[in-house]
Amino acid sequence: METKFAGINMQIVTDYRDNWSGGLSSVHISDFPIYGPRLCCIHQRMADWRPLHFFGLRHRPYRDSVTYYAFIFAGLFGLLSIASFIVSLYGTIAGGSNPSVTG
Repeated sequence: METKFAGINMQIVTDYRDNWSGGLSSVHISDFPIYGPRLCCIHQRMADWRPLHFFGLRHRPYRDSVTYYAFIFAGLFGLLSIASFIVSLYGTIAGGSNPSVTG
């Protein structure tokens, strides 16, 4: 962290926090009268983001991670089921077409 903020005079930041911030422990959207509506718009877009195409599914949404991971798990389970069906179908076709096997 020291290398990331090496060019910032931390004395100015702590002075502002101690003398001018008014003892605020958290920041609210009403503290930004100019950028507040834009921040609300950005937050709403991030919260409502959904993939628009198939390749967008590789990005996890900002909210509702459980649904995303459940969808990925169900997709993998579905692919494995289809692969198992194809292998069993191939085994059935390949095993049934051998005329040299006598029963």
